[in-house]
Amino acid sequence: MGYKALLLTMKEARGFEKVGKRSVQLAAKQVKKDLGIQSTRSSEGAGIDMREALGRVLQRQNMARKIIAHQSSGGRSKGAGKGPSRRHPPQHVSNETRPGASKVSSRRPPPQHVSNETRPDRFSETLWEEPRVAIGLSTIDETCPVALRHRWTYPLRDESRRSFAGLLKSPLDAESCRVFFNRIRDGTDWKQPDGWNGPIPRKTGWMVAKGCTCSYRYGGIEVDAEEYPPWMTDLMELAMPFCGISDRKGWPTSCNLNLYEDGGMSVGWHADDERLFQGKFRDVRIISLSFGARRRFELRPNWPEDGERSLYQIDLEDGDICTMEGMTQKHYQHRVPREDYVSGPRINLTWRWIVRHHVNCAAERPRY
Repeated sequence: MGYKALLLTMKEARGFEKVGKRSVQLAAKQVKKDLGIQSTRSSEGAGIDMREALGRVLQRQNMARKIIAHQSSGGRSKGAGKGPSRRHPPQHVSNETRPGASKVSSRRPPPQHVSNETRPDRFSETLWEEPRVAIGLSTIDETCPVALRHRWTYPLRDESRRSFAGLLKSPLDAESCRVFFNRIRDGTDWKQPDGWNGPIPRKTGWMVAKGCTCSYRYGGIEVDAEEYPPWMTDLMELAMPFCGISDRKGWPTSCNLNLYEDGGMSVGWHADDERLFQGKFRDVRIISLSFGARRRFELRPNWPEDGERSLYQIDLEDGDICTMEGMTQKHYQHRVPREDYVSGPRINLTWRWIVRHHVNCAAERPRY
């Protein structure tokens, strides 16, 4: 067999599916030349010659495949050391980590959030704020009924910043949650005002204690006040003792309500640092109660330090109570992100104490 023909057929055998009809015809002509078959111009003779040549091509392809198989199995055919070097197809290398090898990720972690606001002065080299022991600040789990103290947990306990977020898994039974969800949904004048980027992605309401007329201004919107309705008083009588507030005189004086009809509704990163509450300048308590579908609540520090945790996540379910205490509004932001797979509605009530009323509000400044 001619060397050129063998070389060509070996090339075809390695990737015959990729070789077109033209390559086969060239191989047949080479075989005819090696065998001394005379070319003829008659269609009949040309067809006979071509069939014979193609038959030889197929025989040589079979021979070439055997040679390739023998070479790949580690053997060497006669004359393997002669002629040009053979090229082997590149070996497959898996992208997965080899067993026993350490995994090294090339993906960089997301950058930490750093607030655009001026970084506040630190109390000391190791503390952002004066220790709470020095100022006599207690967290809710330390002042609530003794029987409940073991049920309170604090996903965020930042003593350096004097910032805390507490969680009490639902102290209410399922029937009470269902009844109050319906009363709040049907008894609230829900609004969806336009913010800086159009309608806010949730429905909202703003309620205050009797005698106060302060509207709620945030994010470029303003929501008019509505006095606490009877169902609010019933709910606070039930919920406030879980937070260690049994006397009505100590109840929060305002409540912001949000209705998330599904997981597509949300609230972006922000802090409750409005002038009404003075959360940037003093320790404040915020009490939040959720009804309905489970939603995720997230917090992040404004000025994270190297190696410090940059995100806190809390899943709030039907009847759960969540708090933010101390200087959390100064040092942290929070949000309820979109969760498109959540189909059910959720209502959240956020109770706060108004510290600085609007100039046109007749309510007196609360005293503690």
